[in-house]
Amino acid sequence: MRWRLAVCLVLPWMAGCVDVEPGTSSDAIEAEQVVYAEYEQDRGAATARFLRAWRTGAPDRSRGVDRIRWIAIAHLLNQEGQGPRADIRHLLLQSLDDEDAEIASRAALALVHVKHPAVMNGLLDTVESPTTDAGVREVATHALRTKLNRRMFSAEEGDREVLLRRLDLTCGVKPPSAGMDAVCDAAREPLRDYRRERSLEACAAREGAQVAACIEQMRAPHAACTSGLEPLTTPLKGLPIRADNQFSGKVVVGIVIDPSGAATSPRLLSSQWRPSQGTAGQPDGYETAILVAVSQWTYPPRSAPCRHEVPVVVDMGDSDERATVE
Repeated sequence: MRWRLAVCLVLPWMAGCVDVEPGTSSDAIEAEQVVYAEYEQDRGAATARFLRAWRTGAPDRSRGVDRIRWIAIAHLLNQEGQGPRADIRHLLLQSLDDEDAEIASRAALALVHVKHPAVMNGLLDTVESPTTDAGVREVATHALRTKLNRRMFSAEEGDREVLLRRLDLTCGVKPPSAGMDAVCDAAREPLRDYRRERSLEACAAREGAQVAACIEQMRAPHAACTSGLEPLTTPLKGLPIRADNQFSGKVVVGIVIDPSGAATSPRLLSSQWRPSQGTAGQPDGYETAILVAVSQWTYPPRSAPCRHEVPVVVDMGDSDERATVE
């Protein structure tokens, strides 16, 4: 019999529940609740016991119900600012990839409170992967939305840059990949601030009175770039080519070229794909890879930002993939 479990963040600073479908016994719930009850009874004494257990135990080799107990301890130690941060982070990220959906779901919830670039990449990879369990994807989506809504990331740790840089690319795909639509919706304001910061940084690199003029132009609606604009560099690598996933086609990417010549705010405007012989399914990953590549292009410096459309043609040959700019 299959059943649904509401994985709840039971402590005051972790309010909320997410439904997942783990299919495991209530032993896992009981093991977790014992840890939290011990902590609530005497937080200081419990934290000290958890630290001793962490130093003498082997959390990274735990499995099943025992792993869920260690995830709860890792979360509490992280909240108290105690214990080896790198080891705690490693355990939670390792658990995020566990085949047991209940373990992976609890790890995703605990990672809400961990600030590190690897955490952002782990949660984003979990949401975007087509092989992720549906329940785990739902919890990881909840974790990312919580981080975004509560601004639970840090410029000092570097996780803010990782999160917003990836979302700036991923959310430019229309529609976003499965599970990412809710994350992109929560990212609207942080992404707006992030893009503004990047434009301001480009203006700050200019000289003297040009800085103020650049900022004023940045605030105005972006005009279309002049025709015939050619990029200085056009790296285009990393298309996810597999024997069963070979497509040719054309993608039009919209970008804003900032005063430094950098391509910013890439977004998918249109796409047309045709499968190669023997290929079935969809061109998974192609459009995101193209957005990532175009975001690295550079153009000649200019006096003001402008809007530009880039047609990219992907032509699968007999050997390596070929991509050209019209």
